[in-house]
Amino acid sequence: MPLRIRDKTLEELEELEQSYKEKLLVDDIEYSYHYEYISILEGIYQRVRRNREDSDYATYVKNRIIQFLIHYGTYLKTIYQKDDSTARRSLEKVLSYDRTSPIAHYRLGFLAYKHQNYSMAVTHFNASLENTSHYNNQYALTEQQLYYAHLYLTNSSLYIAASTHQSMKELQTNQGTLLGVELSSLYEVIDQGEQYLRNNAFYKIDSELEVSTCSKEQCEELAHTSSAKRIVLYFNDRCNEFIYDNHSTELSEQQAVMLRHFILKSSMEKPITRSGLSVVSHLTEEMKKNTYSKKMQRLNDKLEGCGITRVIQTTSLHGEPAYYFDKSLPYTILFRVDDNAADEYIPR
Repeated sequence: MPLRIRDKTLEELEELEQSYKEKLLVDDIEYSYHYEYISILEGIYQRVRRNREDSDYATYVKNRIIQFLIHYGTYLKTIYQKDDSTARRSLEKVLSYDRTSPIAHYRLGFLAYKHQNYSMAVTHFNASLENTSHYNNQYALTEQQLYYAHLYLTNSSLYIAASTHQSMKELQTNQGTLLGVELSSLYEVIDQGEQYLRNNAFYKIDSELEVSTCSKEQCEELAHTSSAKRIVLYFNDRCNEFIYDNHSTELSEQQAVMLRHFILKSSMEKPITRSGLSVVSHLTEEMKKNTYSKKMQRLNDKLEGCGITRVIQTTSLHGEPAYYFDKSLPYTILFRVDDNAADEYIPR
């Protein structure tokens, strides 16, 4: 049944927002909640943004919309499958609220590059680089993203140059070799850039504490040919996949980032409470104790569905429920090098 946002008062929308927020703290919810939650926030924003007395509140709501679209925009179609078209629309909506957002421009540039729209990629990567110095929050580019933005920008520009060069040749001009550059030379430089981007697209972290980079093709092979008794957590371009003993399951974004954090950052001596998850989930600040326990139970149930014995153990810390990875099994974790959380796990 449609929410009919237009017919609701501000107070009714605020009650709805609180109700939906509590539902969103628990995984495995219907994807329609994501759409509806954004609609509710936008309804609140439209009602308060023109009132000077509510300017701080309006800014808070706007930032909440941006935050949600950036974190979950690619999952608005389904909570388990990533979708490029949905991601693009969500990121474009972010720019309607904050036209200089570096991370939104970066991700739009990546999507444009992926779909060979190099002119659009240049526009977005330029914007991400120009604007990131003005941001000191979580939406500024990381060092790794800055590096890759330059790489993608360079290769996009070279593709455009090569295309323009070819078009000029087809005009059969009599100006000799264009700018002294042969088309074959441009493609050699492009190919070098492509090979680097392709061969260093993902980080691979394993239980032997080795960190390396690999291609998407290598990730696919590693994920599906690893030892049967090894945990594999693969943040691929379609979904977040957990693999163990020839069984696999898809994890939601929250479940996948939580599991990665437990594997890489927790121990019996350093268990993680709900506040300790703040680096990986923007919703944890409002999570109740029992909600945290339910989320962990759902995650453990997911893993046990793949035939794995319980590897996330329960304890307490300062009166709070806490959890840790018991390191009883070897693991391999694969995620893109420009993942927002990469700096948390990759030593520099």
